[in-house]
Amino acid sequence: MTLRLITTFAIGSTAALLAGCGSSAGPAEDAAFPAGTMTVVVPFSPGGPTDLAVRSMAPLIEERTGQTVVTENKPGATGTIGMNYVIGAKPDGLTSAIACTSSAVVVPLTQENPPYATADYRTVGSVTAGPIAFLVNKDSEYDDIGELLAAAEASPDTLTAGTSGANSHNSLELKRLADLHGASFTEVPFEGNSAATAALLAGDIDVAFISVADDIPQYMEEGSLRMLAVASAERSTAEALEDVPTLAESGYSDMVNGSSACGIVVPAETPDDIVDAYSGILGEVTADPEFREAVGEDRVTDPYLPGDEMTAFFENQLEAYEGLVDGGAGN
Repeated sequence: MTLRLITTFAIGSTAALLAGCGSSAGPAEDAAFPAGTMTVVVPFSPGGPTDLAVRSMAPLIEERTGQTVVTENKPGATGTIGMNYVIGAKPDGLTSAIACTSSAVVVPLTQENPPYATADYRTVGSVTAGPIAFLVNKDSEYDDIGELLAAAEASPDTLTAGTSGANSHNSLELKRLADLHGASFTEVPFEGNSAATAALLAGDIDVAFISVADDIPQYMEEGSLRMLAVASAERSTAEALEDVPTLAESGYSDMVNGSSACGIVVPAETPDDIVDAYSGILGEVTADPEFREAVGEDRVTDPYLPGDEMTAFFENQLEAYEGLVDGGAGN
C-alpha cells in the first residue's frame, strides 16, 4: 500500500476560509491559452520532489494544450534565481515557475533586501504540500507533545531542536512557537532535513522539527523515531501519520502554519484570462491519476486551490512570520 506521506489540511483550511469568495479558475477550454513552447522553471536542482512534480506535470499539460512543455532547472540562492527569471519574463503565460513556501514566504522575510515581493508575480494554483513535525528518537523521555512542550516552557532553551537550516520555514515556525507560547528550544540548524534526521538518530539533539520526508515513516515503522505532533491545521491523512496529533489540537490552537506548499506562479502583468486558463489546466493536471501516482497521492493538494486561494495561503504565512527574523524584511 502506498504510504500517504504528505498532508494537505492547512491548505484545505485556507480553502474553507475563502469559501464563498469565488474563484477565477475554470475549465481549460473556457479561455484560449497562448500558442508556443511553455517553460516551467524549477528553482532547485534536478532530482528533488519539486522537480519530480513539474516533470510529471509537463506531459499532462502537453496533452491538454497541444504545446511543448519544457522543464528548466535554475537552482541557487534559495530559489531566487529561478523566481527572478520568471518575474522578468514576458507576461504571456508561457513562462512560469513552481514556487514553494521557501521561496514565496521565507525569502522575502529573511533577506534584508529581498530580491522580489509577492506583488512581482501572480499565483496560478496549487500543486503539492506537506507538514512540518516534531520528532524524537526511540530513547527520548518524552512520550507525547504535551510533555515535550511543557519541558520547553518550564526550562526555556534547555532542549535542543534540529531544523533544516537557519531561518528555514521550520526554523520560523519554531521561533513562532517560542514567541507565542514560551516553549523555547535552542535551535540547531543543519544543512537540510537529512542532516537533522541523522543527528536525531545519533542522539546529538533532543528533537527535530523538520518537514516530513520520504524516509521518516520508515524510521517510525522500525521504531527508531517517534513523531509527537504535526504543525499543520489538521491531522495528516497519510497512513503512517494519521494517528499523530496536531499542535492545534494539543492546546496550541494558533500553530497551524506548519505546512510547506508549492504552486505555479507567472509574472505579475500576466492577463487574467491567461491566468484563468492556466489555472483550469493545472487543476485538471493535479487531479489526473497519472500525476497523483507519479508524485504520491498525498503530496497533491486536495482540494486544488486556484490562484486567489493559493495567494491567500502564502500571505497568511507571511503575516504569521513577520517580525520573527533579525535583520530580515519583516523587521
